[in-house]
Amino acid sequence: MVAGKSLLGWAADLALESLSKGLVGRAVVSTDDAEIAREAVRLGLEPPFLRPLSLAGDDSPIWKTVRHVLRQCGPDRWDAVLLLQPSSPGATVGDVAAAIDRLTPGHDCVISVRHVRSHPWQICSLGDQDRIRWLPETTESKTVSDPARAFVQRKYMPQFYERNGAIYLCRSYLPLMESRLVNEKARALVMPEERSIMIDWPDDLTIAEAKLRILTAGASRREAATVG
Repeated sequence: MVAGKSLLGWAADLALESLSKGLVGRAVVSTDDAEIAREAVRLGLEPPFLRPLSLAGDDSPIWKTVRHVLRQCGPDRWDAVLLLQPSSPGATVGDVAAAIDRLTPGHDCVISVRHVRSHPWQICSLGDQDRIRWLPETTESKTVSDPARAFVQRKYMPQFYERNGAIYLCRSYLPLMESRLVNEKARALVMPEERSIMIDWPDDLTIAEAKLRILTAGASRREAATVG
């Protein structure tokens, strides 16, 4: 449980709210676990099938799971598919709507991102005898590695972003025909740090708990102000 809900519960609430507002046409859960499927039913979601064990491993590509879902749900029925991952519970229905608005002609997918915490200019690897190798930057004409960049004030550094795992929206033919969720026609949806919650390690649960409680309290205050 994180901030009073299971991670699946956070994803279920977002999926069902998106469904009720007409942003998506169906909300299903893909799992290979019968207990999780029962929890999904209790939360109001559909688990119309169990994911095959061949797609249940830690090294199974997520696009294969999305392709399996589309094939089971009727691949010709859906123009696009939205992936919500329980391990990234910070997105709102407003973020879903914004992602859909950004899936315009000329773009095949929309991915939620956040500003990077560790700027690439400050990242290095270690060579022989722990010699520092600064991350090179590639431009149109050359690749350079400048140690001085690591000491530039952050406000003067160019903006970089990273995936936050909250929203993947893509046209259905990407997983069905191209065996991927993302191609060169990807568009970003920038989300604020307070809603960019990624649970990859045990310590991330503590951060997620704090962020979600703050977000929930803020939403409750706004609701109370509206009613008042």
